Amino acid sequence: MSDGFPMRALFVAQLGGALMACALLWPVPSAQAQAQTCKASGRAHAFEALYPSETPTPRGTDCMAALGNGMAAVRLPALGVHIDDVAAARGLKDHRWGLIDRDGKLVAAPQFDAVKPFAQGLAAAKDGSDWGFIDASGNWVVDAAFQDAKPFAEIGIAPVKRDYHWTLIGRDDHDLDIDLGENVASIEVGAGDPAPVRTTYHAVHTAPDGRQLVVSGDMEVLGRFGDPEENLFRVSFDDGVGVLNGDSILVVPPFYDSIDAPNEEGGLWIANRGSAGQTLLKPDGTVVGDDYRNVRRLSDDFWLVVDRDSQLAILDRNGTVLTKVDRDAYYNLDRVGPFVVYQAEDGPRVLAPGAQEPLVLEDGFTAEMVLDNSLLVLGDGEGGIGGLVSRAGHKLLRKTHKWVGQIDSIEVRGGSYWMKNAQRNFLNVLGPDLQPTLTPEVRDKVGEYGLEVVQRVPEDEGPVPIAILTRGHCNCAGEGAGLLLSDGRIVVDQAWQKVTPLDEDPTQTRDSRFAVETADGVGMIDGHGKVVLAATRNSIAKFQHGYAMTYADGAVQALDREGKLYDLPPAFGMDVVAPGFLAYQKTAAADALLRLYDIQAGEPRGEAKFQAIEDFVDGQAIATAADGKVGVIDTNGDWTLSPRYGYVERLNGQLWAVQHKPSETFFNREPRAIVDASGEMIVPYTSQLQIAPWPDGRILVYCGCNDDHLDRLLSPSGEIELDGRKTKFARVGNWVRTARRPATGYLTADGDWALPLRVGVGSSFHEDSGHALFRDHTGPHIIDQQGERVADLETAWWSWPADSDWLIGSDHVAGKTVYADAQGEPALRLESQAGAFRNGVALSRADRDEPAVWIDNSGTPLDIGRYRDLGMLSDDGLAFAAGAEGVYGYIDRKGRYLIPPVYSNATAFSDGRAVVTTGYNAMMIDRTGRPVARVTQRCGVRVLYGPDNRRVWPEAMPSNCR
Repeated sequence: MSDGFPMRALFVAQLGGALMACALLWPVPSAQAQAQTCKASGRAHAFEALYPSETPTPRGTDCMAALGNGMAAVRLPALGVHIDDVAAARGLKDHRWGLIDRDGKLVAAPQFDAVKPFAQGLAAAKDGSDWGFIDASGNWVVDAAFQDAKPFAEIGIAPVKRDYHWTLIGRDDHDLDIDLGENVASIEVGAGDPAPVRTTYHAVHTAPDGRQLVVSGDMEVLGRFGDPEENLFRVSFDDGVGVLNGDSILVVPPFYDSIDAPNEEGGLWIANRGSAGQTLLKPDGTVVGDDYRNVRRLSDDFWLVVDRDSQLAILDRNGTVLTKVDRDAYYNLDRVGPFVVYQAEDGPRVLAPGAQEPLVLEDGFTAEMVLDNSLLVLGDGEGGIGGLVSRAGHKLLRKTHKWVGQIDSIEVRGGSYWMKNAQRNFLNVLGPDLQPTLTPEVRDKVGEYGLEVVQRVPEDEGPVPIAILTRGHCNCAGEGAGLLLSDGRIVVDQAWQKVTPLDEDPTQTRDSRFAVETADGVGMIDGHGKVVLAATRNSIAKFQHGYAMTYADGAVQALDREGKLYDLPPAFGMDVVAPGFLAYQKTAAADALLRLYDIQAGEPRGEAKFQAIEDFVDGQAIATAADGKVGVIDTNGDWTLSPRYGYVERLNGQLWAVQHKPSETFFNREPRAIVDASGEMIVPYTSQLQIAPWPDGRILVYCGCNDDHLDRLLSPSGEIELDGRKTKFARVGNWVRTARRPATGYLTADGDWALPLRVGVGSSFHEDSGHALFRDHTGPHIIDQQGERVADLETAWWSWPADSDWLIGSDHVAGKTVYADAQGEPALRLESQAGAFRNGVALSRADRDEPAVWIDNSGTPLDIGRYRDLGMLSDDGLAFAAGAEGVYGYIDRKGRYLIPPVYSNATAFSDGRAVVTTGYNAMMIDRTGRPVARVTQRCGVRVLYGPDNRRVWPEAMPSNCR
């Protein structure tokens, strides 16, 4: 290789001689011509042979593209368009693709909008927006009438998209009567006879009422839009994004580049149109106003828009214009929590999320802070508080309530705002509407008590308690204890010494209960302070399932919320586990077992046979038997799920997740299974089993190790509704998206299925062995022509290109490769990423930062030098290679440049021809490097020259060309 430089110099001189005759006559290229150099197209990344493919995309340029069979497509001035018009047109508008043969002869004038590689003597070609098939002379064999077309296979069929649906045709253009299933999204037909027919499928969206939405053609559902109840979807269609409803109607046309969701449900969506501006959409798909030059989300509730006249306005989440602002206000906009503050001509203003218009503040007032994301505190500019504004737009200002200026601290407790002055004296309490709850007299009275805040509940049925009044440490009130109500009233009784909440969660009831302690005992009052049970008890516990345990006169009784008492048997460890039922032990012994008791009937249920009973849900409870095994019981104490598990978890009342033993930690889960009430196994014991109940009662189960073998959607009773091995599925709002998994069948030239379609992806059958690679949910394996499994393959990403004797298994993460023979036996293992073997060599790279090298079939690297890019040896014995400078030439098996590196891009040799580029030139060359045809730029048009350097096309040059 040391003599490569003189050889390269000689070759450049020879190449220059072939080009100089015309080059000396050319003017310096114009800016337009420089913009129209031959640009690479198609898949063209370095060392692409490391990534095996059954259908590799050939390299090419927008001047010339190799088509196989020794043919190439060339992009030239269009047939039938005057050459001066072509030169005057912008870019390549009036250029089309024609065909040249291996001798550089123009066999089809430039008339096609696109041409794909030849296969079986035909190439897919585009006329306008339609595809058809042409022969090597450029004649239409199958008229252009399809939205897309793929190459003909050896068995004489080709996939085409007709009326936005993929189908198979023969060379006579007739659709073949081959059932590929519904909603086919794509079809590929491989090599051989029988040939693999690979299909993918469009998604189907199913509503809760059974309605189905099928998007086909070029439409794709991107996700849910707006409120789930509206049944709307973001879709991409015709190179744009729009909104489709459940009846397949585009409610928002696909005019947009993207549609962005708000941060919170119910907000406005922003539809983007690039330089054309932006549009706001309501959650129901309604367009807000006109198109805007610009939209800026100020918060989850406000949007700033700039209209076509450069006027600015602020909109709320309903799309209503709240106010218009000038440029000065725009530059002073400030977000304070959910509020927006800005300076207007008449003073500072505040926008609250629930207000219909801005609130005008006094001069000097500022937004100081936000409490609980719901209350804006206004400063007076002098260190004091000037007012308060609620999220709903309610306001409390110092000019109408002078005491506001005394506020030193605000506590948000129980849904109310509690105010104190600098001396820590109680000022007032405000509800959500910011109205003062207490009159001055009541405020002074409340100030004598200690306060225990009660969680505020909605006031649909009148006033509710907001605090318990206690005697405090000094006992200075002297008037007992009581309740403070939301309407400002206080209910106190001198006999009450202490008031205690009896509800575990006050927000879950509109009618609270409280225990009151007196000198005579403990009683119960409601949320208005009315006595429900006289103070005759020793103690009252908190309510559970509508009952509380209460003790008096040496006996425990059950108490309902109306104050009625129920006798209970002498027992220990009593616990209300369901409405009207408690669990108890007859003795206090450590090994005493639990039994159920019916409070209303006053009698026990079942036998004492449980170590533990959890709370009942819909009449069922998880319980532990005497031997420590866990099952499920009803309110009679009978087992509905036999106790034979170490752990049971309720899923929906019909299905239960079970384990042999409890998990030690959340992250260290034992294998789980799903059983029904009879104990029948619905899902077998599986490690890392993930279980996700859906709101409609169905249950998603899948393996945490991403194993498709366990990916199912179960009905509430456990039937398999969707099997992830056959169907991909996901929730989209209230709808369910399903799509059949890719499938492969093997079709004969007679149009019969040698092997019918089944889920999985298969390769072509290899002629020598009659075997093919097949991948499905069971893993990669080898099959014979009867579809029988020949061998399983180890875990890797496997491929088997048609011209490769060995299968290739790639581990892209670890950077390793394993090769297997046609029987599945490992043939070679490499600690590197490697591709398919062709003509005795394969490409291999040990590290991503290292260049790739050739290896022989023993894995030994060949000493051919280092290259920035390297192809595979063709049948002509040549491979393209680019050295450190990134310039391409062609080397032989020993790494010698037989065609020196002088090209900016290059393709592999096929049928003795390759396509190369040098700046403004694209050329078809033979294996000696001699140009057979050349396309270059001259006088604003592409020009084709033949092997003798004579112009072949266009027939005449532009009139201004010298």
